[in-house]
Amino acid sequence: MKRTYYSEMPPEFEREKFSAVLRLDIQDESANVEAQGDTPQYSALEFRLADPYAQQQNAFVETAFVNLFGNDYENKLINEYNAAKMGMYPDGEMEQKITRYRSFLQERAAYKSEIERICNEHGIS
Repeated sequence: MKRTYYSEMPPEFEREKFSAVLRLDIQDESANVEAQGDTPQYSALEFRLADPYAQQQNAFVETAFVNLFGNDYENKLINEYNAAKMGMYPDGEMEQKITRYRSFLQERAAYKSEIERICNEHGIS
């Protein structure tokens, strides 16, 4: 997922005429760039949904996850996790595969909570 850059702090949520934009992980980039005229100062992960999907919290969650992780990434991690639990990797790799899947679940849960919070604040259920 590519970051979108802004010259001003973007809002987390923005309603447009026929769509809505949700932004996650908004970061201040001013320390990473030299102070110049139009140099981007902020970045975010941006997800845009057209109506009527922009009225559904689950649509934002699904769109974000597909853009962040792809369609099959979780299945790959689950397969590696299960194989590690069955002892099909050397010891060092087993723990790495298990840790990787746990980290993914934690990251995904954090994004989901953030999306739900933003949607709830803007009346999207």
